[in-house]
Amino acid sequence: MDFPVPGPELLGTRLRHLIDLLDAEVAQMARQDLVALAPGEDARTRIVHLTPRAEALLPALEAEWDATAAAAARVSGPSSGG
Repeated sequence: MDFPVPGPELLGTRLRHLIDLLDAEVAQMARQDLVALAPGEDARTRIVHLTPRAEALLPALEAEWDATAAAAARVSGPSSGG
């Protein structure tokens, strides 16, 4: 089945929307003291670092991720990707 390739205008619109969503998520994480922001090389970029608060949450998040992956594997069965 062939899918149409989006033109540059549609691709640009989708990328702008994605960037806006990511900016909002990062801003929310900064308000919750999960990330710290620093200026990037120019006005278009920012460097994002995890805060100590976020780093303390990593073991619990990794355990949740592992449990979710294991549950998904049980539901979908063995992968055929080799």
